[in-house]
Amino acid sequence: MEYRIWHNENGPDIGCGPSRGVIEQDGLFFRNLEGTGELLPYEDWRLTPEERAKDLADRLTVEEIAGLMLYSPHQRVPAPSDGPFPGFYGGKGYAESGAAPYELDPMQGAALPEGFVRVDTPEEADAAVVFLESPKSECYDRNRDEPGGNGYFPISLQYRPYQAEKARKVSIAGGDFREESDNRSYQGKSAVIYNEADLDNVVRTKEQMGNKPVIAVIRMHNPAVLSELEPFADAILCEFGVQKRAVFDLISGKEEPSGLLPIQLPADMDTVEMHCEDVPMNMVPYTDSCGNTYDYGFGMNWSGVIRDGRAEKYRWKEKKD
Repeated sequence: MEYRIWHNENGPDIGCGPSRGVIEQDGLFFRNLEGTGELLPYEDWRLTPEERAKDLADRLTVEEIAGLMLYSPHQRVPAPSDGPFPGFYGGKGYAESGAAPYELDPMQGAALPEGFVRVDTPEEADAAVVFLESPKSECYDRNRDEPGGNGYFPISLQYRPYQAEKARKVSIAGGDFREESDNRSYQGKSAVIYNEADLDNVVRTKEQMGNKPVIAVIRMHNPAVLSELEPFADAILCEFGVQKRAVFDLISGKEEPSGLLPIQLPADMDTVEMHCEDVPMNMVPYTDSCGNTYDYGFGMNWSGVIRDGRAEKYRWKEKKD
């Protein structure tokens, strides 16, 4: 597939395929998202996010906005009954159900699993379930680096602000002909975490729930430092891309957890910076307040830590002479 990148001085690079192309105006390039060839406010990266969002929202119907709010990486909402991820509403396909998009929820409009009831206030709730994602940050941004800098920034695995003081002063990779510097070090630079608000949401929920249980369900796109999260969660459930119904089946006790961590969850960002990238299982994993160590192969079921031998042959063991 053909793919091209247009460079804007003091602006973002624009990349897209041939289907819609770009709009050139005032010597600058913009994505032709609407496909009209005319620059619309929401396509104009020079405007503020608020201005662009308002312009886009004004162009959408209530039904279209409802579908965007309920977007799932696995299923469209509303989902057709004849697609690869069918959705059924009251036992019927969407077209036959008569359901309106704004009446649906991310669980495809189905009722909550047996034993769960939605309530309006923390006082009415027995427990709270908070869905969040692992920390997200970008490692490269030429436009926000100092003149002549290499454009690289730390990838943070924690939600709160992070500055890479223990990173290598000289990187072990570099030298791309498109870069001004052959040193990709980001020592002393700060990471920008896009979803710090996910942690704020858990903290706020715990404050509102008091002594009632708070269950944090974290979708893992990458390893995460969970020391910030643990004090505000009575249970942490990690998932790697499943439907919410599967999560509720575990929380309700309908199914028993059996998954094991396929990665190490580091104790902190210092151990991330100091580990040897070419040595497996080289990071110091996080140990929680109950003494559980979030190492490769760790998992818990209703009886406690799972020790069924599945991960033993894959564990890295130091060889001694």
